Amino acid sequence: MENTRTSRRRVLAGTAAMAAVGAFHRSVLAQGRTKLVLRLNAPAYGEHAPFAVGLKKGFFAEQGIDLELREGQGSGNTIRVVASKADPVGYADVATAMKAIATGVPLRVVGVFQQKAPQAIVYFKERGWTSPKDLVGRSIALTAGDSIHQMMPAFFRKNGLDPNSVRLVFMEAAAKSAALIAGKVDSMGGFYTVQAAQIEAGAGKPTAWFGFGDHGVTLIAQGIVVHPDILKESPDLVRRFLRAAVRSWQYAEQNPRESVEALLEQFPASAFLAVKNQGFTQWNLHRDLTHTERSKGKIPGWVAMEDVDATLDLLSEFGGLKPRGKAADYVTNEFLPL
Repeated sequence: MENTRTSRRRVLAGTAAMAAVGAFHRSVLAQGRTKLVLRLNAPAYGEHAPFAVGLKKGFFAEQGIDLELREGQGSGNTIRVVASKADPVGYADVATAMKAIATGVPLRVVGVFQQKAPQAIVYFKERGWTSPKDLVGRSIALTAGDSIHQMMPAFFRKNGLDPNSVRLVFMEAAAKSAALIAGKVDSMGGFYTVQAAQIEAGAGKPTAWFGFGDHGVTLIAQGIVVHPDILKESPDLVRRFLRAAVRSWQYAEQNPRESVEALLEQFPASAFLAVKNQGFTQWNLHRDLTHTERSKGKIPGWVAMEDVDATLDLLSEFGGLKPRGKAADYVTNEFLPL
């Protein structure tokens, strides 16, 4: 058994190591591994299955990382947490991160694991709509200022719709699904990968949607964000984390049920996973968003700079991003296991 003096020396050594790599990741050594927190973008839902199964299968442990997953409260909050160095790594909406970076927030995107936007106009399939022009004369529930509302002008223009031909009804995010189920609105802006399944479960009938990515609004979506300091002071830690994340994503693509079961075990109380099979539906939808045409054949997380530029163009014109800057100001593939 260790004596008190030896134990005290180890504690002091661990404290010194944390200071050396920066307080931003609160790292401690546990069984020879570095403790690392990943802050998610929201309460757990199907898209997070790769991280959960990677944790369970030991992919992060094999890279010397003792990973802790923490649920989030929206991408904006996750970005603030990472930028303040309260947590070292975050999973967040890339467009939201770009807008923050443009204003001087210290942040960098080091991997884009969802490369097609899940934003959509969701409605009930029984309406029989076949194109966005079927929205003329109809109502859409939106939350003011969110990513869907910001991109609605782009959606209208890309699909030849007069904005005045559609009635926009603004409400809190949590109220939109209930309003659609109750028939108070004809459609709603949301993430079809998450809310479509919830609405189906609540209404007992199938939904359909006009995905922004399928109708001209090409935005890259969710990715890994870090504070620039961690890239300077502990680049190997970032590389090891991404190596495990890529492997986790590849495994989850091939083993969807096992991956979602791991997520359910990790977060049994998540409201987004409460409905039976909802997590499986969410992850299966997300699996189709991992790559664009430009990134097909590449590892998960690798993003084409042309896709980054396309997102910057949309955000500059419709999302208030100023100054635009270059793709490399926001996103890098440098730390991925290429």
